[in-house]
Amino acid sequence: MGNSKKLPASFTIEASYIFWIVLFSVAFVIRIAWQERDKVLTGYVIGEAGAAAAHIEEQYDPEGKSTDKIGKYVKQRLSGIPGLCNADVIVESDHKHAESSVSTGSIDKSIRQKISNPEGWMRMTTLFEEIKERIEKNDKTESE
Repeated sequence: MGNSKKLPASFTIEASYIFWIVLFSVAFVIRIAWQERDKVLTGYVIGEAGAAAAHIEEQYDPEGKSTDKIGKYVKQRLSGIPGLCNADVIVESDHKHAESSVSTGSIDKSIRQKISNPEGWMRMTTLFEEIKERIEKNDKTESE
């Protein structure tokens, strides 16, 4: 019993204040981290939806006109994330761009991406090569 230390009462009171400040600080950091997690997951899901809308004819709709299935898929993915289950989802696509957006009370994200058309690019390249060959052929016949 002779080994016990005695501290002044002011130290224990100050320590109790510090304990609560540290506890609330940790709780605040956890809450901010959770909100950032929701933002990152939302960005990932709508990015995935934008990519699906850009290639809609390959996966969802052979005619490439209806983005409703993609919107339902995004709603299903967001329903598993607390705080995002009631989010408003918009997925739109035209022949040049695909846009997907999600909005809730705390998060408002939108991603717009250009639709890649490699077949059209190859057709244009082939056309330019044919035009070049015709011009070179005409130049040779004129020079002779």
